[in-house]
Amino acid sequence: MNIAVIIPVYNAAANIQRCVDGILAEKCMQQGDIYLVDDGSTDQSAETMKKLYGQLANVHLFQQDSQGQAIARQKGLVQAISDGASHVIFIDSDDQIERGMLDRLATVIGDQLLAVCGIKKIFPSHAECEITSTLQQATTQLDLVTRFLCRNQEMDAGLWNKLFRTDIIAQNGIKFQGKNFYEDSFFVLQYLTHCTPQQIKWVKQPLYDLYKHEGSTTYTYDQHLGEKFEWYVTAVQELMRQVGITLPSDVWTAFYFRIALHFIHHQLRLSNQWMSRDTKKKLRKLPLKLGVLKQLPRKYAASFILIKTFSGVYHKLYRIKRSND
Repeated sequence: MNIAVIIPVYNAAANIQRCVDGILAEKCMQQGDIYLVDDGSTDQSAETMKKLYGQLANVHLFQQDSQGQAIARQKGLVQAISDGASHVIFIDSDDQIERGMLDRLATVIGDQLLAVCGIKKIFPSHAECEITSTLQQATTQLDLVTRFLCRNQEMDAGLWNKLFRTDIIAQNGIKFQGKNFYEDSFFVLQYLTHCTPQQIKWVKQPLYDLYKHEGSTTYTYDQHLGEKFEWYVTAVQELMRQVGITLPSDVWTAFYFRIALHFIHHQLRLSNQWMSRDTKKKLRKLPLKLGVLKQLPRKYAASFILIKTFSGVYHKLYRIKRSND
C-alpha cells in the first residue's frame, strides 16, 4: 500500500512541523509520500518546509499562486495519482493526527473502498469528539446518500479523517471544483455514490485533531457564499442525475434546508446586514411537512419549525447563543 498524504499550506509556518512530523512517524509512511502544496503563503511556510523536509525523498514540495485550498488539493491529488499512489488522505496544515491514525486506517481498509475514523474538534475553550456516524446505520446506497445529505455531521462531511482509494477517484473523475466552501462535502459525496455501506470501514476513535480558530475558511466572511451555496445545490442535483440516484422530494427539501441554514448562520455570525426578511425569502419555498422533519436530526427539525414560524425569534436566539460560545 502506497499512501499519499496531501496537505494544502497557507501561512502555516508555525504549525507545519507539528503536522508533518506526526505523519512521518506513522509506520505506513515508510512506503508513503507527503505532498505539500504551498498556496501562495506570505509568511515563511515555504522556507520552513524546504529547510525541514527538502532532503527527504518521500516529501514533495510544490508552490502555486494563491488559488485556495481546493485547487491546492487537486494539484496534489493529480500528482499523487500520477506517481502511482494506491490510497490518499487529505490533511490540513494547522491540524494534526493522533499517533497511529494512518496505520489504523491502512489496516482496517483492507480491500474495501473507504476507511473513516472519529475526530476531535479543538476549540479555544474546550474540545468535542465525534466517533459515531449516522452513515454507519445505512443499509443501501440510497440510504447512505440520503443520510449524508440530510443528517451528516462534521466527521461525515470532512475530508481529513478518511482514507480513499485512488483507483475509485481516477476511474470516476472525482475532483475538487475550486469553490472551497462545500468542497469537502461534494468530494466526499462524489466518492460515496460509488460505495455501498458494506464497503466502508469505521474506526470509533477520535484520531484526527481538528483545530477550530478564527481566520479559517469557516470563520471568515465570504460575500460570495450565496453563489457557492447555489452551486453546491446544483452540483448535487447534477451528480444524482449522472449516477442514477433518485431522491424523494422530502429528502431534497431537508437537504436544501440544511445547506440554507448553514448559509443563514454564516450571515448571522459574520454580517450585520442579514435580516429576518432575508431568511423568510430564502426559505419561503420550503414546505413545513412531517416527512421533511423526519429526514432531519432532531435539532435541525426543531430549527426548521422555529425559523419557518418565528424567524425573528430564531435570529435573536442564535445570536445570543453565539455570543455565549
